[in-house]
Amino acid sequence: MPAGLPGNKAEARTVSSSVLEALCRKFWWPPYALLRDDGVAAPDASLLTRHFLREFSHGNEFGRPKQAYLRLRMGMFEALNGFLADQTARGAAYDSTLDQSQPGLVPPDAEARMGVVSAGISVPGDVFRRRWALVVLDLALAALRRESAANGRLDEFEALKPGLARRLTLNDGGKTSDDGLIPFRERFQKLALEEVSQTVSTPTELDAEFGELFD
Repeated sequence: MPAGLPGNKAEARTVSSSVLEALCRKFWWPPYALLRDDGVAAPDASLLTRHFLREFSHGNEFGRPKQAYLRLRMGMFEALNGFLADQTARGAAYDSTLDQSQPGLVPPDAEARMGVVSAGISVPGDVFRRRWALVVLDLALAALRRESAANGRLDEFEALKPGLARRLTLNDGGKTSDDGLIPFRERFQKLALEEVSQTVSTPTELDAEFGELFD
């Protein structure tokens, strides 16, 4: 298990608002996409996502404070549903954000991935979970790319990346024929596990969350 997690007792993990805010910024896309699913236009969804994540990380709105959490994904999804249901809070958030005179910036790939990820899934929680898993994979892949570049193995990484992205784990039924892929895939899995460990409170929650995201 990654270092730094508390014991198996299911106690909410408490972090500072600044740490939680930085962590939330990594996972901006699932709440943004959920707002888009709810019919919010892309620029407005970008503005509202920024406001929602800032308030969520400080525990100021949308239900009980979230600096303490067992699983960040579940806490964020619960709070976001409350935000979507509360039209008054949503309108106030929108007005407050607009007062900052900042445009709603939509990353180029934010829209393109939405339909692909949600294809064949109708339950919002399941769609949110799949999108969360994709963010974890993106973060792990980016970290592995940086490591490979630092170790002079960037060309090898780029050649093997399609195989890494195809499956997270080594459990491929013995079909892996490229021995060069195995060390990269093992490291990829560890990096993904480390990313998930930042969003949970205990090793038990880590096992459950990782399984729900990737099994």
